[in-house]
Amino acid sequence: MQIAFSTPQLRDLCENSEKAQEEWGNDAAAMLRRRLADFVAAETINDMIALNLIPIESRQNAELQLPLTTKVCLTIAPNQYDKGSFKDGIVQWQKVGRIKILKIEVCHE
Repeated sequence: MQIAFSTPQLRDLCENSEKAQEEWGNDAAAMLRRRLADFVAAETINDMIALNLIPIESRQNAELQLPLTTKVCLTIAPNQYDKGSFKDGIVQWQKVGRIKILKIEVCHE
């Protein structure tokens, strides 16, 4: 999959292990590196099904949350808006091949 980032600062954080460690700790930074590699290796989000992706309730089912640790989560959204990616206004994740990382934050319970 292709990965985009919601802000240049988030991109820098995701691409710089030292900054990620300072911000989120060693465990979250290490898992972030692994998950970014998983996203790049995957063709669609369906290839990531075993990673415990959690849908965030929204009108279009357009965001997923991925726990990096028990406390830190990564939030993604589709970064393509062609006909095949949506059906009746709902994201068809199995057809999404480009994602945007929206944020890294304390997980919602």
